[in-house]
Amino acid sequence: MDSVNSIPMTQLVKEYQQNVWQKVSVPRAFSSCRKDALMGEPGVAKVIFVYELCKTPDLLHEFLRKAGLLKKDLTCAKCNSPMKLRSKDINDGAVWTCRNRINKKECGL
Repeated sequence: MDSVNSIPMTQLVKEYQQNVWQKVSVPRAFSSCRKDALMGEPGVAKVIFVYELCKTPDLLHEFLRKAGLLKKDLTCAKCNSPMKLRSKDINDGAVWTCRNRINKKECGL
């Protein structure tokens, strides 16, 4: 997969490597290392980049949307209302939910 949504994947990774690097607290032992030794060459992700990206759910969701891997919006199949991506204590940390009321009951999807 070279590009998604007309953004080359390497360009997207490079952009987010810079964003993630600003938030990373690097152990003192690594302070003299080059950034790419930890984060990967510009545009090529290493495990530490993915790990740090996943630690910030909002940044991760934004990255996945730009990469075309997460929908920007979703409509409830039950009531046709817009759904929201909400934080939840599950493996991936988020779930699409509908809180619309039908006959005084929450839709619940």
